[in-house]
Amino acid sequence: MKVTNIRDMNKFCEVLDQCEGKVELVTKHGDCLNLGSKISQFAAVEKMITDSSIRQGEIVSYNKRDAKRIKKFINKL
Repeated sequence: MKVTNIRDMNKFCEVLDQCEGKVELVTKHGDCLNLGSKISQFAAVEKMITDSSIRQGEIVSYNKRDAKRIKKFINKL
């Protein structure tokens, strides 16, 4: 699912912490960050804040419940 300009990164990280399976952020340049890792979450947050090319990307979730959880959060943006 596509994401752009997530404003509440703390809440987004809380949603990611609830996920049971693998969740990745894929940038438009093809970089892939594993969002299940706290260090990767911080790296993704930092990249999204400082690098305008990362303000949009695609979230890939391999667990259906996780995908629903993330989609619910994104739809509230």
